[in-house]
Amino acid sequence: MHQTKIEIEKVSENLRVLRMLRGIKVESVAKGIGITKSSYSNIETGKTEITLSRLQDIADYFQIDYNVILHGHLDNYQSLTVGRSDELIIDSKLLQNIVNVHSSIVELVERITQKI
Repeated sequence: MHQTKIEIEKVSENLRVLRMLRGIKVESVAKGIGITKSSYSNIETGKTEITLSRLQDIADYFQIDYNVILHGHLDNYQSLTVGRSDELIIDSKLLQNIVNVHSSIVELVERITQKI
């Protein structure tokens, strides 16, 4: 599957934010879907293109529809249930704000590292 740079970045960002919201370590996701920590990290950082099969594995792990990861259609969901014992409910608007803040932080870090 050929993906554009923007698509890869969006998927990677969605994966990273989803994992962080769930409070799950990279190692746990990797183990849960049967790949190495390094392989999953490369998917999350956009260094490796993700296949539809792998995307489905990850979506199954997080118990969500893969379209949420692929397209970021968080607004189609009234809330996102985080699969933990406390059944935390995150409003989609809050989640989008978190994604936006995360993106801003990533951009800022990239700018700082380029100047060093």
